[in-house]
Amino acid sequence: MSDVRRSVDDASTWESDAASAYALAKHGPDGAKFLDPDLYRLMSEIRLSGTRFLDIGAGAGPWTIHALQKGVTSATALDLSSAMLERARKCLSDMEALWGNVTLIEGSVDNLPFDDDVFDRLASINVGCNLPDGTFQAHFKEALRVAQKGARFLVTAPDSLLVPFTRDVDVVDIQAEIDRRWMLGERAVKGLIHSFASVLRATFVLDGDGKPVLVTEENKCLVRPGTPIIRRIPGLAVDNNFHTAAGYIEAAERAGWTVVEANRNSFRAESERATYNTGVAENMKLGPEYVANPSFLIMDLEKTK
Repeated sequence: MSDVRRSVDDASTWESDAASAYALAKHGPDGAKFLDPDLYRLMSEIRLSGTRFLDIGAGAGPWTIHALQKGVTSATALDLSSAMLERARKCLSDMEALWGNVTLIEGSVDNLPFDDDVFDRLASINVGCNLPDGTFQAHFKEALRVAQKGARFLVTAPDSLLVPFTRDVDVVDIQAEIDRRWMLGERAVKGLIHSFASVLRATFVLDGDGKPVLVTEENKCLVRPGTPIIRRIPGLAVDNNFHTAAGYIEAAERAGWTVVEANRNSFRAESERATYNTGVAENMKLGPEYVANPSFLIMDLEKTK
């Protein structure tokens, strides 16, 4: 195995099609179960009303819009992608009454274009996974700098990156199928990864020939903090960087944040998963990997000094 590389069909530039696909996918069926309940609780009206809110890596702006609807005094959405911000602008165009309270800014999460001590509510929803190691650390430091004392910072991230999460269906041998199709000449990396409809989330690196290699506990030596990876997520395949839940918590604390909550939700037993699957639509059912393996980290941070 040689150096880990980005795929040649790199979608990290987030052109309009990718931005639209990602926005439509939202957080997927597993996010609906294990992420969104905490998000809505930690972004309730009682927590957001009357605050100055910063959405770091806002993407198409769903949480900026949510914050506006919950009564924030002002909302600022920052993202590096002009395509994402354009989609946010279109979403907001139907909400003219809120426009006076929102600002859209194209900028980097590691060099926030704001003064110190400005915001009292901040959010970074599945942003850290897009950042290389140095930017990842700076992301938490910059957020602390622009936050007022007592501010709360909501951070979410994909978790258990060494686990391929699946739907509740029979799953093919992912690596064997990739090897077979690669030999047949199928070389569009992201298209190949995205084609596994039974897989909700999985981590890949590229070998020396550019072929995707599924990363699991058995070959975890292929990744370390900040390693470029490709993630299969609901809706598409995207370029990410490898960071563990422990790495997020450590980076937050090193920057000076106090961790109020760090939730990593999963099914506690197979019986719990079975009961859940009987009560949801077919496309919302979750595979056995969701037992004891959290798919998301949700952190509630506070600036206490």
